[in-house]
Amino acid sequence: MNKFIKTLVITAAMLPLFLAGQFTAYATGDNVMSQSDSISISGTFRGAIAGIDTVTLFVWESMPPLRRLHAKSSTSYQQILVDGQFHFSIKPTSDIVYISLAYDKWNGQHRHLFNRYLSQRGDSINVTANFIELTNINTVSDSGRLIENDQLFFLGKGAGKYNMWKIAEKKANDLASEYYAWHQALQEDSGQENSEIERIFDRYQYIASAQLNWLNRFTPVCSPELFRVLRNELLAEISYTYLYRPLIFATKKITDSDRAGFDSRYHELVRDVPLPDTNKTSGAYGSYRLLDFTLSKIRVEGTLSGSGLYPLLKQRYTGLLRERLLTKYLSEQYSHLLADSAQSYLRDALQLVHDETNKQCLLSLQHLEKGAPVYNFSLPDRDGNVVTLSDFRGKIVFIDFFYTGCSNCASYFKKSVKPAKEYFRSNPEVVFMSVSIDGNRDKWIKSLESELYTSSDALNLYTDGKGAVHPIIESLKILGYPHPILIDREGKIFNNRYSELGQNDPPGLIARINEALKQRSSSTD
Repeated sequence: MNKFIKTLVITAAMLPLFLAGQFTAYATGDNVMSQSDSISISGTFRGAIAGIDTVTLFVWESMPPLRRLHAKSSTSYQQILVDGQFHFSIKPTSDIVYISLAYDKWNGQHRHLFNRYLSQRGDSINVTANFIELTNINTVSDSGRLIENDQLFFLGKGAGKYNMWKIAEKKANDLASEYYAWHQALQEDSGQENSEIERIFDRYQYIASAQLNWLNRFTPVCSPELFRVLRNELLAEISYTYLYRPLIFATKKITDSDRAGFDSRYHELVRDVPLPDTNKTSGAYGSYRLLDFTLSKIRVEGTLSGSGLYPLLKQRYTGLLRERLLTKYLSEQYSHLLADSAQSYLRDALQLVHDETNKQCLLSLQHLEKGAPVYNFSLPDRDGNVVTLSDFRGKIVFIDFFYTGCSNCASYFKKSVKPAKEYFRSNPEVVFMSVSIDGNRDKWIKSLESELYTSSDALNLYTDGKGAVHPIIESLKILGYPHPILIDREGKIFNNRYSELGQNDPPGLIARINEALKQRSSSTD
């Protein structure tokens, strides 16, 4: 029997509203403040399995600085679909909030029909969609389902901003493709080629100008405050994706002799492009897009000037925005910084950060230092046997966390982990583990058989369908993969820094394991 995969597509009856250019038909009401203090989200998913399929609504009144905290910091509401229908009515305390709607998971984390869209009190949004049966689809969800939402539209009061954002997301990708075609034709006609930095800025200007022209169509049916927020969100998203992320990679390649020229050209070009206004949004609401943009911008400018990121963030920003930026930077980079720098920055940040959410994020980083106990996890192996970390007390344990499809994970295993495992093959005091965060067990088994991410004679474990939300992942604050950790004989962290565990220096992993072997247990002192 073929395995059917349910794919979610929007009702075709909605398409004429947009295709006919009737923008105001689906944007009506965004400039009128409703007397209601509620937000209503409802819809019908035709073809849903009665009593099984669910939908979950996430609401944030303030977005946390870290993506891994998003689900935990939200208020969530889940419903089982009855006759394919759902209805949520919420009463936020803030006028502008973020909302997401999810119905599936990938690596234990929710897959979203729409994700972190801005909503206002008084909105009444209706989503109508169909589940249809498809076969032989290679999906990236734990259940094998695929959401087909390229033609997702919204109806109802306040729906305009939802449609605007959804279409803007797709338009950015289309515009990037258009730019490549345009640039290729221009280059062929002129016979000249721009430098890499000029191409990056040209492409961003091309995309940003078109996106802002699109957004301006929304002005007649949008309050000035909402328009300002949407404009900043849009610019933050596309400047992060199409300007500063490419510049980060470009600055990594420049030589010291070219740095001054690149820096000068950067400051000439950046004056002429539209960027989000951090001054006007920093205290109004918690925008993770704004934080991504700001941190990537400082990363580029710090690299060009030869300045450290932490000092620049501390110097250039103040107030809540600085607190959020320092928290985000340290939380994301703590395991990549040199130990002395990381500890010094953390001590300093704890004196500067007063917001309780951000302070708790920083305090939790102290549990990642050498000598901190590791969460005593229990995970299944390939045969279903439960393996507990404490089973290996008295041994040195190296763990490599990965997921199927991670190219960096495969490269790290091949260049660093595999040679180290071979080096210590005859040493019974060293245990090599791999832990997969795949949400789908069959996918994990196939990855074991491929031996791209681990070897068959390692102790291969699995987060049992919980993916990246398993307690061991959360306790170690893992944000990216691969993520290695070296544990001493007492079950405590010996080294939790990717940069020191063979990231760019394969022999470094062997050296760190040898250091751990030489360390005396406190119980023998």
